[in-house]
Amino acid sequence: MKVVKRDDSGAGSAQLAFAADSKSGVELVGAAAPIIRGDAFVGIGVTKKDAPACLLSAEQNGGKVVRPFAEYGYGASIIPDEDEMVIIPALYGCVEDPDGYLIEVTEGTRAEPLRKVILNVLDLDETVAYYTQNAGMNLLRRRSNVNSKPKQASICSFVSFEATEEEGTMLELVYNYATERLTIGNGFRFIAVRGQKSKGTFKDPNEYQLNVI
Repeated sequence: MKVVKRDDSGAGSAQLAFAADSKSGVELVGAAAPIIRGDAFVGIGVTKKDAPACLLSAEQNGGKVVRPFAEYGYGASIIPDEDEMVIIPALYGCVEDPDGYLIEVTEGTRAEPLRKVILNVLDLDETVAYYTQNAGMNLLRRRSNVNSKPKQASICSFVSFEATEEEGTMLELVYNYATERLTIGNGFRFIAVRGQKSKGTFKDPNEYQLNVI
C-alpha cells in the first residue's frame, strides 16, 4: 500500500491505500497508550497477483507469517446455495502485522486489492441485518467454514455496498461457534463508509463503531 496522507502532529497518523484514487483504505493512528488488541477486530484481506512475494516482504518488514502461502480450500456456501461437499481451492497465506492484526493475502487480481475487513461477531443474523437494513449493504455470501481446509468451527457472511464480490471492499462477519463475548480493545477505532442512508456515528450489535459520512 502507499501513504496517501500523513499527519505527524501529536502521536501521528497515516492513511494508506493501494492507489491515490482508491475508494478503500486503512488509517493507522499512533497510540498514546499501550494497545489492547482484543479478539473482535481480526484484520484485513488483500488480493495480490504476487501474493508469495507480498508475504515475504511483510515478514522481512516486521510481520510474522502465521499461515504459509499454499493451496487451501473454502467450504460450500449456504448463500448462494452450493453442494455441501464442494471445496473451492484458494491460494493464500496469512501474516500478522507488528501489532498482531491479521493480513490475509490471496493470490489473484481485482480492481480494488483491499478485499475485506474481518470482524468477529456475536450474532451473525443480527449483525447481517444491521448492515443490510441500516447501512444499506448487500449480503453477497454466507459460508460455513467447518468443511474448509484448514477446518474452522465458524460461519461467516460477506456484506458490501457493491453487487458482487469482485468489486470494492467487503466486511467478512465471522461467528466462531460458542462465542459469548468479544473484547474490542483500544486498537480498533471505527469503520468509516460513505453511506446510502442516514449519516452519523453508530454502534452495531457488537459495539463496533460505524461512521457514516
